Amino acid sequence: MTTRRTITFVAALTLALLAGWSPAGAAPTPTGTSDVVVTHDEPATPAVVSGIRLGRHRGHDRLVFDISGTMPSYSARYVRAAYSEGGTRVPVRGAVVLVVSLHPVDTTRPPAVPARTGLSTIQDVVGFDHHAGYLNHAIGVSDRNGFRVFELANPTRLVVDVAHDLPAPTSTALRASPAGDDRNATLTAIRTGAHPGTTAWSSTSPDRTPACATSSPTGTARSGSTWATARYGTPRAPRPTPALGR
Repeated sequence: MTTRRTITFVAALTLALLAGWSPAGAAPTPTGTSDVVVTHDEPATPAVVSGIRLGRHRGHDRLVFDISGTMPSYSARYVRAAYSEGGTRVPVRGAVVLVVSLHPVDTTRPPAVPARTGLSTIQDVVGFDHHAGYLNHAIGVSDRNGFRVFELANPTRLVVDVAHDLPAPTSTALRASPAGDDRNATLTAIRTGAHPGTTAWSSTSPDRTPACATSSPTGTARSGSTWATARYGTPRAPRPTPALGR
């Protein structure tokens, strides 16, 4: 009997994994920072956002909108600061603000928001401009970290995950590749050292490269007292670099 139950469980788990299910905390860390806009057909009766919940997961903080009714349209985008329609800045704790808007929803019964989140990444949640079917929340985030937004059913929920760490910096400049191909460059290090004379960054250069920068086939640019090194292809772990001489 025990063997049969084990085989049944393994078979069910395999099917679930093939269907896209993953155990709690195993979801990949979100990395995207682009605006999210999702449009649904407008329902006959506006949905009610009955609650907002917060939690910490492996690699990210999570905010959940509990929704009674059909999933409304929604959007999420990073802004430096959130402002009401009257032009007043919305006070939010955090370095940047992720604004999440839902429409159409019943704005006569907006959900309560936690006074303090107790989380390191999602540091604040403030509701503003709840009218005309729009429900807006300013989410204070510790930095412009990657985020994702997705829907869950039975019951209806809208989930916002924000990564604990910033996405890895990469370059998408095709012309930066010394081989002349379409491989992206990964910035591996920025080092400084004393050199005769200092070259200032040119404010007239359209691509913001150093005014007197020189390049080499290895992809190293020198700008007076600063060296920036880029490697191409598969990133390698950075190695300790000696102090720069003249």
